[in-house]
Amino acid sequence: MQTEIYRPIDIAIDAGYPTGNPFFAQIEGRFTSPDGGVLRVPGFYAGSDRWTIRFSPTTPGSWTYTVRSADIPTADGMTGEVTARVPGNPPHGVLRVSESFPMHFAFEDGTHHFMNAYECDWLFALDLESGGLEKTGELVRQIKKYSFNTVLMNVFAYDSSWTPGKTSEYDYGPPAMYAWEGSNDEPDHSRINTAFFDHLDKVIHLLYENDLMIHLFFKVYNKMVNYPDTYSPEDDMYFRYITARYQAYPNITWDFSKESKNEPDKNYLENRLNYIKSLDAYNHMVTTHDDPGYFSSASRTRSVDFFTAQQHTNFHYSALVARERYKMPYFNSEFGYEHGPAGIDDITFHATTAPEEFIQRAY
Repeated sequence: MQTEIYRPIDIAIDAGYPTGNPFFAQIEGRFTSPDGGVLRVPGFYAGSDRWTIRFSPTTPGSWTYTVRSADIPTADGMTGEVTARVPGNPPHGVLRVSESFPMHFAFEDGTHHFMNAYECDWLFALDLESGGLEKTGELVRQIKKYSFNTVLMNVFAYDSSWTPGKTSEYDYGPPAMYAWEGSNDEPDHSRINTAFFDHLDKVIHLLYENDLMIHLFFKVYNKMVNYPDTYSPEDDMYFRYITARYQAYPNITWDFSKESKNEPDKNYLENRLNYIKSLDAYNHMVTTHDDPGYFSSASRTRSVDFFTAQQHTNFHYSALVARERYKMPYFNSEFGYEHGPAGIDDITFHATTAPEEFIQRAY
């Protein structure tokens, strides 16, 4: 198999699962680089007796791999090789906190990055019904055209309390597909809806091909999603599934949740952030959205790489205070609410913000 550095490649493994629920079976690829380093990349169940290990090499040359799984004997011990080359326009690698300027971001090759982000929470849902990417592609082209370099998006959302149901053609909740088997009212959290994630794959890859960073929310607390019980095996499976499926993309940043201030159990939040990091061979950055109360201990502060805020006033002062208090990069990801296509009275939340006001706040 051949690919470029930092370009994901899927290693498909056809192997029957003898008993039980295949979504709880664990499998990983152990990839050895030309210089002897090892990446342990978890795989995921793709449906129809097929597992996938999605891998992207970080250096050029010949990588060898061995598949390991105590749960899937027919896959355990499989071996292979991936040859990686450097493309004509070399990628920058994974985004990190800059070692030289620790209040800033830089890619692995040292290239500085300033987050100029566009929040598009329902991007996953635009073409769920058709299965294509017509609407998604058009919006992504507009986002890129106007020089945004990052998209904030949910893995899944269900509906909103302020515009419940289908209120217009631009209202994408409830979506055409559910992330698990069953329904939001009667979910089967023990089984992932692989068709939903097949479509999400296309959205994620489209953003990758357009050189856009992805700030990906595992959860969202105000979109009426019926999630698995906290600390449950089903919750572990959900977090493991997403981390396994998308960590090979170098343009990923993990976020525990939008509105995580609404999670009362901050120990659970810390547990999930550390769980994500334990599964991620590529060490992408992790954060959580709008939860100042989470940062009440040193261990919690260490569990994130940067502070994500929702600040609608006193922008400069709030940034200075947070940088000084938490000693990490500060990202104000939410400071207004764009109105819908019908104008200022076309609400998308409890308040709407005119484009001119958005520009003023951003500057």
